[in-house]
Amino acid sequence: MDGASSNKILWKITVPMMSPQILYILVTSFIGAFKEYTSIVGLFNMQGTSAGSYNMYTIVYYIYDNLSTHTSFAAAAAVFLFVVILVFTFIQLYVSKKRVYY
Repeated sequence: MDGASSNKILWKITVPMMSPQILYILVTSFIGAFKEYTSIVGLFNMQGTSAGSYNMYTIVYYIYDNLSTHTSFAAAAAVFLFVVILVFTFIQLYVSKKRVYY
């Protein structure tokens, strides 16, 4: 470390030591991105599905909307959401296998 530049210290020491935390943040942020509905409505100032418009329909809102009326559709959508998140999580874990140091 004597004479190493600050960039080299950052990329060779600090980032590899923080790689488990970075992986955790990536996985939880990806899962949390599926739950976003209010931010989208707030950004675009639209009411979502209240006027019959389905362009702002997220899968989590679809599950919530159909839970009381079409329980089987909501359950199928929840299983589909689980599988999608599981696949992407395994992809992230596989890609990061060589870059995360425990």
